[in-house]
Amino acid sequence: MQAIDYHPTPREHVDYLLSLVDYRLAPKVISDYSMGDGILLSRASERWPKAKVIGAELDSKMVVYTKNKYPDWIIKNVNFLSPQSRRFFNNNRPDLILLNPPFTCRGGSRNCYKVDGQELKSGPALAFVALASELLRPGGQLIAIIPDGAICSVRDRATLSWLKLRFETRILKGFPERTFKGCSISTKVISLRRSDRLETVLLINRNQKRVSSACQFPIAAIGRGQIRMTADVRRNVCSGKRRLLHTTSIVNGEIIEMYRFPERLVKNSYVESPAILIPRVGIFDTGKIVLLIDNSKMAISDCFIRVSFPDCKSASESYLLIVNNWGRFIRKYSGTGAKYITLASVMQVINNLGIDCMLDCATRRDNNNSRNPVKKVRSVKSSGSIKYGA
Repeated sequence: MQAIDYHPTPREHVDYLLSLVDYRLAPKVISDYSMGDGILLSRASERWPKAKVIGAELDSKMVVYTKNKYPDWIIKNVNFLSPQSRRFFNNNRPDLILLNPPFTCRGGSRNCYKVDGQELKSGPALAFVALASELLRPGGQLIAIIPDGAICSVRDRATLSWLKLRFETRILKGFPERTFKGCSISTKVISLRRSDRLETVLLINRNQKRVSSACQFPIAAIGRGQIRMTADVRRNVCSGKRRLLHTTSIVNGEIIEMYRFPERLVKNSYVESPAILIPRVGIFDTGKIVLLIDNSKMAISDCFIRVSFPDCKSASESYLLIVNNWGRFIRKYSGTGAKYITLASVMQVINNLGIDCMLDCATRRDNNNSRNPVKKVRSVKSSGSIKYGA
């Protein structure tokens, strides 16, 4: 039986894909929109037998074969890239999507399509991924096999950047050439997670009408908190009316408590929203990154680096970029004791993400008076799309 652009996934590689599913995920609906003979869905349904299984396949003979073999599945004989065909799946949004989409792009043509109102262009493999991602439930995960070219080609760059802006994205080890019968192409595996936390930020952007795919941001100002949490400072906790934020106040990106200090200790040390606070020292996972967009004003300890923006939209989109590319920042933390990151390192990473960033006025003034000034980092401007790390 030969389907259109049919390159079945070997069983041992199916098991590898399933091993990448987040251990906390217990999917109620599992989908594959280029299912072929249903091998991905079959193995997934063995692992989660109570989940509803939904598949789509263009080849009618393959659909008949799969329906006879798996009568309990919901299977549609459609072209998933067609907007009319996708309407059926809007009422069956999955928690887990598994894909081994078509790789062929005969003649180098592009697929043009819209996802969540955003016009995108790419090859067929990334088109399947982007269109399927629109159906993914909050908290769900998409795992797909894509050709190596989709990671580095100019044709697919904007779509890949858009996906990385919206999802917790990982590009993982794939498979070598000739893994798939009748297809000599090396591949990667892409994993997308739609976390509740990022979904909240995306909602902010939707309310402001548009999420940018070009990601051209205004200049952001960067600086360091001024309040050192010394023993003298700690003795004044709760003794004043001014709010002060320390890294211990943050859990999973949320402010759970606020210190109160006298005005004399926090004077001229305020940060105003919209801004992003990045942990400078100590615990440096994404749970310690804070997005401030609620017209708040507070002082921050010197354990934070602040990045200020002129509007909430720029701040929230930049927050998505930073969270989704946090591995770049982690590599910059160092130190013989408590690991820390420097202003110069943060500026370098942020600039390379396509956000123009410069030292704020107060930090420049302090830097000029310092014996060890922050090394000036040349801005790397975005040229219509962002260069991302894996």
